[in-house]
Amino acid sequence: MALEYKIALIGASSEAEIAERGFPDPTDQLTEVPPLLSADFKERYGFHVTILARDEAYIEVECNEGTWSQQIQGHVSLTFRMDGSADPQWYIANLIAVVRRLLETGNEDFLLILDHDTLLLARLAETLTKHDRVGWWDHFPAADAMIAG
Repeated sequence: MALEYKIALIGASSEAEIAERGFPDPTDQLTEVPPLLSADFKERYGFHVTILARDEAYIEVECNEGTWSQQIQGHVSLTFRMDGSADPQWYIANLIAVVRRLLETGNEDFLLILDHDTLLLARLAETLTKHDRVGWWDHFPAADAMIAG
């Protein structure tokens, strides 16, 4: 069973700009198939990524405080489909490297969601909060060390 992670950058400008920020290495080429960008990085990073700008979405996820839900407008989403046969410590470190680059190069509100229902990380109104610390972050200590909070 493959896992999916989703990043939502609320207020982000375009798929191309987010692709450049998240994957700055010139050898990391994403293919444009309007309206999205995608790349199969399974051998290099352990995941396939799709980047898509969306006008709106409704998000409802479990978080530290229970259930968090919100209708979000104007955002760019990145969906990561993980290679189920790869080492999770390896592909999570690669995912979190993308997360860190996006956080450091922009100031958008930011959500990192596991399998459409578990909020792992949120930056809302410039406040960064890790969620599901015991269940997820403690399981991936290298990832935990890469992101403050």
